[in-house]
Amino acid sequence: MPLNANDLDPNSHEWMLGQIKLEDGNLFVRLNRSAEQLAGTPELGIKLGFAIPFNRPPQGGVPNADENQAIAPLEDQIIETVLEQATGIHVLTLTAPNVKELVFYIAEGADIQSMHERLRASSKTHDVQCMAVRDANWESFREFLPPTDG
Repeated sequence: MPLNANDLDPNSHEWMLGQIKLEDGNLFVRLNRSAEQLAGTPELGIKLGFAIPFNRPPQGGVPNADENQAIAPLEDQIIETVLEQATGIHVLTLTAPNVKELVFYIAEGADIQSMHERLRASSKTHDVQCMAVRDANWESFREFLPPTDG
């Protein structure tokens, strides 16, 4: 399926919330259901993740609520930066007891190192980690899709 710019418009996306039980707590999953139609799009074959480790220990297997709230502006900045500087789509936000990760699928050509350096420098309270790998089939995204009937 050819890539359509309207598919990348974050204002029209539908999100789903889920929870997965882990040994040390819970993984909260926010999944972009609108991205399903783009899964495996060859033009968006790079999985880009930005992780924000929490500074305070989790409470009862879930992130510290105050700290989770405090990093919301940093999350917004990550999303804005990626969508301004790359062609791509935000597909997942994963919140584990000790870290929050934002996952995107982007096209080649973005200056990922520059994005990462800018985001790290902008945060005075939290580390911002970055990882990018080729994932043309969107396997990482597909792992979080709910099972289909049939």
